Amino acid sequence: MNVKQYYKDLAYGSFYELQLIKQFETLFDIKLHNYEDKNAIHDFYIRDKNNVIIGLVELKTRRIKKDQYDTIMMGHNKLIEGKKRVKEENNIRFVVYIWGLDNKYGAGKSFYYWIETLDIEDKQYYIDHNGNRSRGDKDKKVCMVYTEYLKPLKHLLTDLKNNDFI
Repeated sequence: MNVKQYYKDLAYGSFYELQLIKQFETLFDIKLHNYEDKNAIHDFYIRDKNNVIIGLVELKTRRIKKDQYDTIMMGHNKLIEGKKRVKEENNIRFVVYIWGLDNKYGAGKSFYYWIETLDIEDKQYYIDHNGNRSRGDKDKKVCMVYTEYLKPLKHLLTDLKNNDFI
């Protein structure tokens, strides 16, 4: 493992994660809560007005533009765990994956989301093998989401309401 690259990537992701949290909470007046359990597979969650956890949120930062590739990668484990929690925990209604991607003007990030459904016939992604070789990762299962299904973050709340998630 390239330790220097690992910490560089970690700092990069943390910087944009803070920007996303601020933008998310400003846009929607919904607080993102950090999981206190460091073993939790998803980093954040959303509570309803009764303080019940209703959604899981996974944040990803990439050094690419939205339309640079046909797909965007995330860990297969994130997808599997999200599906499992929605199926098994009555209060968890959705898992939203949010990516911070280079904006088309070259400075900063634009944020996009994708809500994974439990539909087995879902054609919005496929499973492959890959890994971040710059950090020395070995081959692993990944979920490749087609970028055409990523939507601008500003539409998330409307999408959640239209699908009766909140």
